[in-house]
Amino acid sequence: TFFGGFLAVSWSDVLQGTLMFFALVLVAAMGVFLAGGAGPALTALEARDAALLDPFIGTGAAPLGWIGIVSLLGWGLGYAGQPHILARFMAIRSAGEMTAARRIAMVWVVTVLLAAVLVGLTGILVLDQPLAGADSEKVFIYMATQLFHPVLAGICLLLVAALGILAIVPELGYEPDPETVMRENVAEGMASLRSNSR
Repeated sequence: TFFGGFLAVSWSDVLQGTLMFFALVLVAAMGVFLAGGAGPALTALEARDAALLDPFIGTGAAPLGWIGIVSLLGWGLGYAGQPHILARFMAIRSAGEMTAARRIAMVWVVTVLLAAVLVGLTGILVLDQPLAGADSEKVFIYMATQLFHPVLAGICLLLVAALGILAIVPELGYEPDPETVMRENVAEGMASLRSNSR
């Protein structure tokens, strides 16, 4: 990133995103396969706890209130306004490429989020011991290490490292966020106006 700038950041994002895509889809597909397929998996989940398949039921089988629903909507609708996503769209060469970029982004995010949900649900069915507490958030790690050969599990676990890198790089200041770019552009524009007015 230090030598390659924004282009290097963009290419590393493509590689990390591709790794995430295939690792999540692979673990989700293996989970569905080991659960006996989509139909038997849904039947087994419903038999275990029907609330697992109801998107409007929260923890403890209590219905989601309006705060929960608004929070979910805000999280989903706010996705397009996240700084790291805006920075990628701002880097598009021309407005004509926006349609293709939007389609690629939406296919990627819908597939990855659906695969993540499938990993969580099938993990309930295929893991030897049920996960509880903080371990329930590690279902991807447990499934990858228990269901795959160590080499393939290692590749899947690179997903965890890729997510960590994606989360920390903007915090370390290696990647320009839109606010910083805008602030610098405004400052440069103001300095240019002052020098032209003299």
